[in-house]
Amino acid sequence: MNIIKHLLIITSLLSIVTECKFSNSGHFDKKVQNYIDSIYKYTQREAHGYYYEIVSMDRSYLGEYRKEWIFADSLAKLCSLEDLNWLATKESSPAMRVIAFQLLLKRSPHDAVSILINDINNTDSVCAVRLDEGLMESITSVRVGMAQGNRSLFNISIADSIALDKAIIKSNNPNNIKYYAWLKKRLDIGNHQ
Repeated sequence: MNIIKHLLIITSLLSIVTECKFSNSGHFDKKVQNYIDSIYKYTQREAHGYYYEIVSMDRSYLGEYRKEWIFADSLAKLCSLEDLNWLATKESSPAMRVIAFQLLLKRSPHDAVSILINDINNTDSVCAVRLDEGLMESITSVRVGMAQGNRSLFNISIADSIALDKAIIKSNNPNNIKYYAWLKKRLDIGNHQ
């Protein structure tokens, strides 16, 4: 009887741990896919025949928690590092890649910074909403702002931060990364040429 009880406990734990697992093609189980679809619902917009995606940089505004982050927090509880990695790198939606990146920053800052360094020249954009105003910005710029602007919050090591600064300086177009303007002033880049 004890063996059966232990097997049932192990089986139920395994089903909880692996609930977010996906196939190599990125198909998640129904519950996880519902969270992803709900995030899409709150991040995809259309105006005058032009489709774009928004990401609220503030998790709440005027005391109300942003809907996409409610679903993102639920998603984070179900997904493994591998799942978040896939969502942050291979998902077709730039908004979903930004959200998954922040979830990954919380769970594994080193992995998130590595993804950012490898994807430093990405030119996909989202409308980054701060408070109630949004501007189109590259997802690289948004991700760099999350990482370097909140280094202590996400426990990013000094070595990872320096590696990211170096990648920004060497990127194809560092001027498209908002953080670069601050970095340029701080390092006095380009003033002595």
